Amino acid sequence: MRITTNMIHMTYTSGNAKSLSNLLNANERVTAGRNMLNPEDDPTYYVTAYSMQIISNEATQFKRNAENAVTWLDNEDNLLQSAYDYISKARNELAVAGRNDSQNAESRKALAGDVLSILNAMKDIGNSKYLGRYVFSGYQTQTEPFVSGDRQISAVVSSYPGAEAITRKLYGDMPELSEGSYTANINVQDGVAYISMTDSRGKSVLIDSNASDDTTTAGNITTTTLVTDYNGEGVINTGVGVGIKLPAGITSGQSLKMQFYYKPGNEITYVGDDGKITTKIASNQEVAINVSGRETFMETYRTTKGTMRNTVNGLPITNTTKFSQIDGANASLADSISFTGTDHNGYKIGTARVSAPGNVTLDMTKASVSERTITVNYANRDYDITLPQKGYSDVEEIIYDINRSLDNHGIGGEMTAVSDGDKIMFISNRTGEGVELSVTGSQNNKLGFKTVPVTATGMDTTFETGYNSFVGPVTTTHSDVPVSAAYTEFYVQGQKIGFTPAAGDANSIQTALNQALMDAGMGFDVYASVSDAAVAGEYDISFELMNTEYTNSTSLATKVDTGAVDEYQFSTPRGVNYPTTDEKRISDMLTHIEGLYGNAVEATVVDGKLQVKDLRSGTSKLTFGVNENNSGIGYPEVEQNVKFSGYYSSKKDDTWNVTVSVDATDISVLVKDKLGNVIFDNTANPIPKSTYNGDAIDIGNGVSIQLGDMVSSPAIPMVNSFEVQMKASSNLSFGDLNVTEKGENVNVFKSLENLYFALNMNIPDSGIGAPSSWKDTFNSTAVPYLDGEFRGNYNDLLNFEVQSSGLKSEYYIQKKQEWTSEKFNNLNVGTVGFEVVVNTPDGKLTRSYSSSAGSASAKLDDFVNQINNDTALQQAGVRAYSEDGKLRIDTGSGANEISVNYNNDLSAYVMGMNDAFPGNGETQPTLDLSKLGTANSTLDINYYDGGAWQTATVTVPNATYATNADLIAVISPQLPAGVSVAMSGDVLSFTGPTSDIIVSGDQNAALGFQHKVGADTVASYGTVTMDLSQKTAAERTLTFSYNDGTDKKVSIEVDAENFMTYDALVANINSKLAAAGIGGVVSAEKVGVNGLGFSFNGVTGTAVSGDYNSTLGFSKAGDAVKIKVTGTDGELVNSYSMDTAGEKYYVADGVYQYYDPGFLYATDSFSAAVGSGIEYELDVLQKAESQVLTSLTTVGNNTSKTESAVTFNANLKLTTEEMKAKYTGSTTIDQTKAAADLTVAETAYQYALKTTSLLLNVSLLDYL
Repeated sequence: MRITTNMIHMTYTSGNAKSLSNLLNANERVTAGRNMLNPEDDPTYYVTAYSMQIISNEATQFKRNAENAVTWLDNEDNLLQSAYDYISKARNELAVAGRNDSQNAESRKALAGDVLSILNAMKDIGNSKYLGRYVFSGYQTQTEPFVSGDRQISAVVSSYPGAEAITRKLYGDMPELSEGSYTANINVQDGVAYISMTDSRGKSVLIDSNASDDTTTAGNITTTTLVTDYNGEGVINTGVGVGIKLPAGITSGQSLKMQFYYKPGNEITYVGDDGKITTKIASNQEVAINVSGRETFMETYRTTKGTMRNTVNGLPITNTTKFSQIDGANASLADSISFTGTDHNGYKIGTARVSAPGNVTLDMTKASVSERTITVNYANRDYDITLPQKGYSDVEEIIYDINRSLDNHGIGGEMTAVSDGDKIMFISNRTGEGVELSVTGSQNNKLGFKTVPVTATGMDTTFETGYNSFVGPVTTTHSDVPVSAAYTEFYVQGQKIGFTPAAGDANSIQTALNQALMDAGMGFDVYASVSDAAVAGEYDISFELMNTEYTNSTSLATKVDTGAVDEYQFSTPRGVNYPTTDEKRISDMLTHIEGLYGNAVEATVVDGKLQVKDLRSGTSKLTFGVNENNSGIGYPEVEQNVKFSGYYSSKKDDTWNVTVSVDATDISVLVKDKLGNVIFDNTANPIPKSTYNGDAIDIGNGVSIQLGDMVSSPAIPMVNSFEVQMKASSNLSFGDLNVTEKGENVNVFKSLENLYFALNMNIPDSGIGAPSSWKDTFNSTAVPYLDGEFRGNYNDLLNFEVQSSGLKSEYYIQKKQEWTSEKFNNLNVGTVGFEVVVNTPDGKLTRSYSSSAGSASAKLDDFVNQINNDTALQQAGVRAYSEDGKLRIDTGSGANEISVNYNNDLSAYVMGMNDAFPGNGETQPTLDLSKLGTANSTLDINYYDGGAWQTATVTVPNATYATNADLIAVISPQLPAGVSVAMSGDVLSFTGPTSDIIVSGDQNAALGFQHKVGADTVASYGTVTMDLSQKTAAERTLTFSYNDGTDKKVSIEVDAENFMTYDALVANINSKLAAAGIGGVVSAEKVGVNGLGFSFNGVTGTAVSGDYNSTLGFSKAGDAVKIKVTGTDGELVNSYSMDTAGEKYYVADGVYQYYDPGFLYATDSFSAAVGSGIEYELDVLQKAESQVLTSLTTVGNNTSKTESAVTFNANLKLTTEEMKAKYTGSTTIDQTKAAADLTVAETAYQYALKTTSLLLNVSLLDYL
């Protein structure tokens, strides 16, 4: 083949180009740092390398995220560590030091300053920012999480003058009201105030049940209606930040409404959220870079949440969802949901709760039986609970005795008594609107209950998803039933009840029938009432279902079977429109749940799951359970008189047609499905009508039917047909309810604040401090005392200030007066009586009482009942007691005075003597009577001759007698027939025709007989002071009041002398009476051994008053004085009127106040510290340490996790880069080889060019 020059040229040119290409390629690989330049170089390797690059990029970003997170978490860790150190110092150094007994007020104040610095530092930590964002505010990083401000109440409008809404302390375990408008409703009935509040939507607001903070003891109990004694101008703390100042003058039956606007404040509150800010630190891993301020520094709330996520068309259910719309539920409209659980305090939901309006009185040593007795009415039966006459150490001891009495009555399993602060609360064990519980007390009841019953009903725990207009009572009535005192049978709820009445009367039949129900275990379920019918021997008998829930499944079936009467009755709580209804929504169920807990929980659906959260902080015993009653059985359309039960077990939805046929003897039931197929038919074997007692009839597919009044219908034969919708596989469920938050955290800021005040106010231990002295500028002499058990969770210095009333500025607080007779004598006296005069601030009450009861004890009991049932005296607070055979009348108030005078001498002798043998002298007779200064000594003799009482007077000349016999010789001739005198030992002794003889001496008592109190005589009941020389005019003043046609009041002033004898004192008094112009109306005399009496003549309404100290044996009533109690910040704590020294008045939160007798002056004041103290905060701060440490641990764990992510992502990036280098040819070896290849390529190219140049350099010779 011929090779041309052109061919050679082309060959060398192509070779050079290839060499150049190799050079360029090698150069590009070296420049790019990899061998793979294009995907097509190696598609498989390229895809792998590309994946490695993506992983590497992600690792770079995750590493960057983790590094940023570490920075944030490190900052958060530092803040939390500082917080922990602060709290630890506050507790372990400052609180422990302050608790030490070696500290005094000044040293504790210094410690308080350090605590205040810590509190401020903690606020700063809580509101810390990092990179312009708040660290502890959850998602709301631009919102300052911890805020505080002034609690405010404004726009108060009341329907009754004097009512006020004021700010008050928030109880430690109660939620504060949200900002908004509220309405307070106050109703007063018979001295009891019923207080409730609603928000702007009309929803009831939870409030404290006893208006007393019990945070540090058993915890507060909440309610929606607070029941308390009505105290005009008193302050009722609702516990949620609002106090209600009651107006004075509300009468029974009156009510008021008060609207106000509330703005929360005074507490540090958390306004952030609980959101967790997360960052992605790996492809399948996130880490939270924050902890919320609530979980770190604030209380948390116990929360339960269902495990079942319910949906509608795949989306979570909402409040507006209807139950039939829930995916997969196939719920029947007639289905229901039952709830169980306990509230914050551990008490069962749905129960009836009755709270005493008043506080208990621990000292019952002098209380009468009625004052120690309450009557509990339950299941239409009364149970009297009477406590022993003793002193109790605390309320829990009283609760123990009450519960023991309930057990003894056989109702301990039906209810229990619990303490609610200083009040008693009864809680039923059964639930439902058919549960009714009421408690009645008495006047001056020591257990806090009044004469008017306090009543409560339970609440149905079953929620009906459809018809819910169920109302009670559920009763059946059988008319004209013949019953005698013979064995009789009834059927109640299908159970035979046999009984034999003690007699053939309505009361005996009712008693025997109810006892039979009790014996059958139905005594608390059904109650029978029996009344006379028109025909003798026949009775109307009614049965009432007791203590039940009113639901679709509630019914009462009774049957009378006396032989002469065979009647079946059936009743349900269904309303007249049954079963017409609107299907309920999820929101209706949530409202029902909240109502069961007294609106103390928040019921919601979260992502389709049911959630119930306690609204109260602190240790919670809240539990919650759900029982979805998926029966699948619909309503019996049009027919009310049947009840279905069971669970529909068929696999398909259906419509049943039910026909019930009743004739004179038989009952037949026919059931067909919607296609006409027979499901049940007992026509061939009907139920004998005479044997049907309300039993459930099994009609197949798990369904039973109970027949109603149609069985005893007078329209025979009778046929009823109706339809029932059946749902197969009804499966509504909310899943298991699990506790997702225990709610054990504490408010760190509140605890530090409490510690500060405890140190600053010198309160080391929980309790009540001693009162300070009165202000130096006044002269109040009444010594103040404080008592009780402080139960609140705060520390304060209470200021007690005497308030002025009109122009009056001086007051005397007096102890209450007590008039006590001598032991009643069993004299043969028919009717005895006396007059009681009570001077009250509102006027004088004059009351007369008489009794013709037989024995002395019967007379005494009769008088006690008469006085205690006297409405006028009840209103004045006056009470009568029987004590050791004596009559004691208590004025009930230091502002009341009492005087008693007998209608006649015999009445005085029955009630006014202390002699067991009134015919015997008390002392030896004086033989030398000549020195008495009077002509004669006298004896008045009263004796019973067997038919009537007779009187005689013996006069003995005041001479000197040698012997007692000489004295008797003078007396004996003057005695009437049947009466004799002799010496009994060294005293004179008179005997009469019977043992009933009474001898009264004169004022000298020289013959050994004291002058006894007679008719129309008011006797002193205190010690008479003889030395009046140093007494003030006021102390020597006696005031006499009486009515001689008009009311009169006259005062005299006894001379300031030291009277050596009663005669001298009596003479001085009588001279003053004469000078005052009333000597003919009243005269003084000595009575008994050391008593002073005033005998009134021809007037009524007689009373004697002395001075405050009873100098002359007669006391003077004191005043009612108003006391205003405020806290350190000027907040009104309470306001009350006091009128009795020594009587405790309730202040607030377990604190009581009282005075010794003495003067009080307007604007004078004293103060006293009360508080939970340093000691209480030690435990709280320990919990605070723990919860901050928990957050610190969480942050530390997240930091470790995030730091690990930084390392992991760095390593991952390195590994993926290495793997990518392998597949792209960019490893060191690859690049070394590439460099070598480049050198070779360069050399090859240079040689190629050189060779080509030589070969292509052709000479002319070569050409030729």
